[in-house]
Amino acid sequence: MKEPVKIMIVEDNVIIGKQIEIAVEKMGYRVTSRVSSGEDAVEKILEILPDVVLMDIRIQGEIDGVSAAQRIGLEFKIPVVFLTSYDNEELIQRAKLTEPFGYLLKPFKEGELRAAIEIAVYKSKVETERAKLREVLREKDEKYKHLVNSLPCGIIESDAAGRIMFLNSVFCKMFGVDEANAAGKPVWTLFTGADEHDLLYAHFQECAKSDSTFSFLTCRCTPVNGLPMEIRMKSGKKTDKDGFHTGFVHIVEDVTEHQKTVRALAESEKKYRMLLESIPSKIFLKDLDSVYVACNANYARDFGLTQENIAGKTDYDLLPGPVAEANIRRDRRIIATGRPEEWEEAYQRDGMETVVRTFKTPVIDQNGAVTGVLSVLTDITERKRDQESLKLHRDRLKVQTELCRMSDSSIHDVAKFVLEEAVRITGSEIGFLGRVSEDQTRLTAIEWSRSVTAECRIGEMEMEMDLEMDPEVKPGVIWSDAVRECRPILVNDYIASSRKTGLPAGHIPLKRVMAVPIVESGCVVMQITVANKSSSYTEEELDQVSILAHGVWRHLKHKQMTEEILRAKDDAEAANRAKSEFLANMSHEIRTPMNAIIGMTNLALQTDLTPEQREYLEAVEVSSDHMMLLINDILDLSKIEAGKVELEDSVFDLRAGLFQMMNILSVQAEKKGLHLIHKVDPDTPNILQGDIGRLRQVIYNIVGNAIKFSDSGEILVRVGVDRIHQESIFLRFSITDNGIGVSKDKLEEIFNPFSQADASMTRRFGGTGLGLAICKQTVKLMGGEIEVDSEPGMGSAFTFNVYFKRPHESMKGKIKPSGSNPYESSTARSKSKAALKILLAEDNIFNQRVAQILLENEGHIVSVASNGKEAVELYEREPFDLILMDVQMPDMDGFEAVGMIREKERRTGGRIPIIAITAYAMPGDDDKCLNAGMDAYVAKPLQQDNLFDVIHRLV
Repeated sequence: MKEPVKIMIVEDNVIIGKQIEIAVEKMGYRVTSRVSSGEDAVEKILEILPDVVLMDIRIQGEIDGVSAAQRIGLEFKIPVVFLTSYDNEELIQRAKLTEPFGYLLKPFKEGELRAAIEIAVYKSKVETERAKLREVLREKDEKYKHLVNSLPCGIIESDAAGRIMFLNSVFCKMFGVDEANAAGKPVWTLFTGADEHDLLYAHFQECAKSDSTFSFLTCRCTPVNGLPMEIRMKSGKKTDKDGFHTGFVHIVEDVTEHQKTVRALAESEKKYRMLLESIPSKIFLKDLDSVYVACNANYARDFGLTQENIAGKTDYDLLPGPVAEANIRRDRRIIATGRPEEWEEAYQRDGMETVVRTFKTPVIDQNGAVTGVLSVLTDITERKRDQESLKLHRDRLKVQTELCRMSDSSIHDVAKFVLEEAVRITGSEIGFLGRVSEDQTRLTAIEWSRSVTAECRIGEMEMEMDLEMDPEVKPGVIWSDAVRECRPILVNDYIASSRKTGLPAGHIPLKRVMAVPIVESGCVVMQITVANKSSSYTEEELDQVSILAHGVWRHLKHKQMTEEILRAKDDAEAANRAKSEFLANMSHEIRTPMNAIIGMTNLALQTDLTPEQREYLEAVEVSSDHMMLLINDILDLSKIEAGKVELEDSVFDLRAGLFQMMNILSVQAEKKGLHLIHKVDPDTPNILQGDIGRLRQVIYNIVGNAIKFSDSGEILVRVGVDRIHQESIFLRFSITDNGIGVSKDKLEEIFNPFSQADASMTRRFGGTGLGLAICKQTVKLMGGEIEVDSEPGMGSAFTFNVYFKRPHESMKGKIKPSGSNPYESSTARSKSKAALKILLAEDNIFNQRVAQILLENEGHIVSVASNGKEAVELYEREPFDLILMDVQMPDMDGFEAVGMIREKERRTGGRIPIIAITAYAMPGDDDKCLNAGMDAYVAKPLQQDNLFDVIHRLV
């Protein structure tokens, strides 16, 4: 088995780092190191040498994730996958410059993480192989340039437009030009004379238009070095594999000295011979009768002969009759047409396949007459293997990409795709994919390749087969062997193999077979088999098929996991809906009678009462207020947990806000003889941007608890800077007291809903047990954390940090007023100067009476409807300034009534203000009322100041 992929995790959050480590190891990878800073990652990378680095972008230390990834990628060539919860565009662009091997946004699915790791490992391998291939191609390119520069004639390569792409050294020396300066210029600019320039340009145009592969030109010219010479230029077209014209090769010979001494000719021939022998290709020359004139040593060695022995022979003397006849027929065609030919052929030599590229061209004398045929045979076996390897890698990447895209496809579609790809990539005739039972005795077909049903009756038979697992009882077919041995089985000569027994009746005869199992926890879970490739299967193909098989298995597991997650999600959502419905119903059922109790109690307290009656009613009022605090705390916590709370983003004065809070809280503290102190560190910014309302809620809860559980001493509230970023700041708040304290084993429990450190506290001090739970959730919502340190009898110290923005100068003039607070006593609102005619729709007779008296005491005229139908009828009979509409009523509810009123307004014009009055106060109830056409929302029990504030705002 292969060694598992080694992973380094770079994450400064311990919990997240551990979660990633667990997830990665669960996938079967090995976490070799988990570090929390960029410095540690760079320092330990050479010691560990992981296969992949999972890098958090925003990490502590002098080197952030992007810088660390850049160093790791440049210096150590190790793939890095970024993990981040930040989607800032600037950060993403900066991260992309490091060319990461993946980029995942937190939170991410396990399947996404696995895919990112697999792709990163694969891409790293591919890039390594590409680097090796580029080096091989570079070496071959150098050899090619060396060969061309070694030729005795000038070589010019140009594109289809005649622009110079390459000049060999012979040409540069011959014409006195520099290759770098000449690159990109037209070929005809190499000659200075105007006539010569036009002559060469005309030759180029004729060559481009001609159907002939080669064109010739002999002329006198004056190169840029100013020395006249006579040249002979042979211009040949270059084409790509599809036959499209891509450029020219111009062979330029200086024939000025052609008539000179025989010695010079002999010397030139000697150089030509040396050059010919130094070429690794096999080269030979034939005359017009296809008789060998000469060859290089490489060609003669193939036949075990000397060069001298080859001369004078024909192909019939060296090769089999059919091959010799085909060669001579090609020679005659080349001589007749004057055009070269090039082709590739594969041969079997010593059990190995060899691919040879042959180039044959006519030999033309100075008069343009064909005098023979020159052949060059080049062994391109390695090049073809490199090309096949590169193609295989590209196919692998393409398949992996397609598998990622098929994440939502059915297992049948994925299996079909993978199996057909396995057959195509390996060049097999048939393929099969199946699941193996847990007891390893049955193989169930998932998919057959298309060719199976066409060529093999087995595709029509049972889709489930027994696996013979005991070779002593009965030898099993090859896929049984693969399951029994838990490893791939590759047979390239099935007929001669001992594994050929046990083949089911009707199965197509096998020549070559490759069975690849997927092993998990020591057992085979799935198997893919391909067969009858025309040539031998290779280890590289085995790896490729293995990757495809694992792709199907990962998809199947992902599907199962997704279904489990969806089921769990549905269950959780159902439970959450049931909880929300329960809270909504309980809230409504409690608020409806509480509205009457609180309203009637307040009205009764405004009448003449005996001292004893007043005492009783004030007790009812206090108990009612306590009950409403409990209900509001439950709803507030429910809103936070449901994610329905949105933070305000307004500019405020920190010191002014704290001063107001302490003034209000000090009234309660002084009643118990406590000293309330607050201090703000001098370096703390005063003008901030954020939600001061939520901050006030946390401080009121914690300081309120400190006052409740302290009998003496002082309570200190201190504010300072925790840490500062460019445009943001974390403030640290600490609140200490000398109260009763909490034991160490109860510190975590006090933050749980409906929990207190001691059950006796509820009896002694009262309280819902929700205050600190709300504080914890609110602080988390504001980007911070809360902690407590306490000992029984020694007091408590609560510390929390919250995130705020630092506003721009242009925003500092828009400071939000400190606002109201839950501890502030009610103040009388200004009564409307004009009496309003109000329609009240309310089905509860006690709530009718409470609302009617409140409104009439303010001087308004009230008409009462007991349901929505009566409200609509009253609205149609007489005009009103305002409607107070209960939501839940018999016969016709408030939503239907408002809809009918708004529909009539659309026909007649105008719009009357409608305020929803309802005992529903769950998250979303206010939006539901506003979306139904109401203008405002007031929750029961009615608060007099709140009700008249809303009326004053609307009318």
